[in-house]
Amino acid sequence: MAVVVKDFTWRQTATHVVVTVPLRGVPSSSVDILTYDTYIKANFKPFIFEVFLSHSINDSASKCTITDGLLEFNLEKSDSGVHWTTLNGDLSKEERAKARADALIKLQNRSQNERAAKQEMLQALHRKSVQQQIELETSEKKETEEIRNTERKKAMLELEEWKTHQVNPKVAPSNCSTDSHSINIWEKSNQISSEDGNQHELQSESNIHLTEDDLRPVPIPRSCGTISVKFTPRAFPTPQRESLLEEEQLWLQKQAAAQRSVGFVAKDLRPEECNPQWLKEKGDSFFKIGNYLGAISAYSHGIKLSKEMSALYVNRSAAHYALGNLQRVIEDCSMALDLMTPKVRLNEDSRAKCHVRRGAALCKLGMLKAGLADLEAASLIKPNDEKLQTDIDDVKAKLTVLEKGG
Repeated sequence: MAVVVKDFTWRQTATHVVVTVPLRGVPSSSVDILTYDTYIKANFKPFIFEVFLSHSINDSASKCTITDGLLEFNLEKSDSGVHWTTLNGDLSKEERAKARADALIKLQNRSQNERAAKQEMLQALHRKSVQQQIELETSEKKETEEIRNTERKKAMLELEEWKTHQVNPKVAPSNCSTDSHSINIWEKSNQISSEDGNQHELQSESNIHLTEDDLRPVPIPRSCGTISVKFTPRAFPTPQRESLLEEEQLWLQKQAAAQRSVGFVAKDLRPEECNPQWLKEKGDSFFKIGNYLGAISAYSHGIKLSKEMSALYVNRSAAHYALGNLQRVIEDCSMALDLMTPKVRLNEDSRAKCHVRRGAALCKLGMLKAGLADLEAASLIKPNDEKLQTDIDDVKAKLTVLEKGG
């Protein structure tokens, strides 16, 4: 059963009435408020507060705030300047029930009207946006058509200008020559014999007449251009129309969570941290605490940024060796040895480590002869290393046993 709150206070000014209600430890998120012209209510279980006002208020201009465990109604009087002698109206129980029901019905009707008005406003905004889009597309189409017509007129003018500068291809015989032999040849060339023996003289122009197709100018070559095509970047090799977005996002989230679990995610790095040297140091710190997967991730990202930094391959081979990835150990050591050229004193230690590590990986894979060759190459760099010499002797002994057994 709800507990009615009666220990509220109220005060008034010429234009407002302020009602203060204690919340009694109930959080503000659990308070439901309802106000109407002559009715205010606050429900915060297990407490309830309601007042049937003696005068009407302007509900739309009134406010309600919650501060320091107090609920404060700031109600604007409908009739400014009227002094209220009491806050509660003098109503019977039946009148209060009727007033409460009327207030709820009117509030529901007002809420429906507001919702309908809002929906109508949204529809009007949608119609306006559609109209604006149509006008924009129409103006763009008109502008494109004007540009097309302008370019067409410009091309036609250039074509007409080009035609006027062409040389007339017609050739007429010259009558200014004094060579009678040439004249006779020309006259004879204008006479042909028909099958019935009659001579017919033809006009000289008929022999050199050109059709309109022959006089038609050759169009100007089109100017070449380049069309740039941009594709939407994707993390998957398949096109987006053949992929399922939800499954892809779930897979990417799982991969990101797995990378964070090992302690390194490339996209979480700040721009100043995308430095191969910083990534090498980060990988070294992961390696020291035994986070070999994190170390491999850091070294690999550093290699993407700088593929010729041999130290990244050397240290990544150590992390792979710790995890038992022997094939990756051989690949990283081989790449590091290729990069450490020329062979100088400064890279002696790194070259010796690569030979030893690759030799050990080869021996574990059963390739003892190849592993022995790497160990002996390391002993040439470090001839005073007793532990290395002991390993070489052990490999030689195993080879001897295998050869005898074979």
